[in-house]
Amino acid sequence: MVDLKTKKYNSAIGPELSISISGLSIVVSILLISKGGWGGFAIVALIGAFFLHLFLTTYYQIIGDQIRIKSGFIVDKTIPIRSITRIVETRNPLSAPALSLNRLELKYNRYDSIMISPKDRINFIADLLKISEHIHVQVSYTPKH
Repeated sequence: MVDLKTKKYNSAIGPELSISISGLSIVVSILLISKGGWGGFAIVALIGAFFLHLFLTTYYQIIGDQIRIKSGFIVDKTIPIRSITRIVETRNPLSAPALSLNRLELKYNRYDSIMISPKDRINFIADLLKISEHIHVQVSYTPKH
């Protein structure tokens, strides 16, 4: 049996975010360097470092009967798993502690929700259901070939 006292799930990293952010950074950096815009390049490098930090520190952790949602120094939220009522698939592009547009929306309490993108969605949902079986899951599971 898996010990769910603490289990960590990294965020999936979608190509739509990683390629667009890194591609834009590279193009802007090349343009700035070719024009001698070292100040602008420094700003682009700082923004790049910020995104790298987010990519390395976005995860979801089950701690006892709670889930911790962490994304850099911007989001550090803890939600009681028993307060989650629904899990729904979404591709909503709104800002969220998720590094992919292939997201799960956790609806909890009465009107609250948060979008996340765990890499191992199937086991993530299964572990939540082990703690609170009343969660209504609206997710299609497509097997990987």
